[in-house]
Amino acid sequence: MSIVHSDGSGQFQQDNATPHVSRVAIKWLQEHSSDFRHFHWPPKSPDMNIIEDIWDALLHAVEKRSPPPRTPVDLLTALQDTSGWRQNREIRDIREKSGNFIDLEKSGKSQGNS
Repeated sequence: MSIVHSDGSGQFQQDNATPHVSRVAIKWLQEHSSDFRHFHWPPKSPDMNIIEDIWDALLHAVEKRSPPPRTPVDLLTALQDTSGWRQNREIRDIREKSGNFIDLEKSGKSQGNS
């Protein structure tokens, strides 16, 4: 983490999936805990990493194309042609939802703190 955030501002989040709580992973986290802040992830919380939601939105935009892309070049073209996807309402909603959740998390309200 210190390579990426040499100023000590790195934050680590994980969703407690089985691979993330293995003995090896837990040991590594304990050994490197001074390198970053572990971001609390409440049980059954929404995904705080919006990239999966964005990939899903892009997938749906590409799937709507007719004919569908059949080669890597076709896929790249389809992704580039997905006009204005950054301004897409769905993407804006994803970003807003994630931002609101992170604001709650930072304030401690999602942890039951007021």
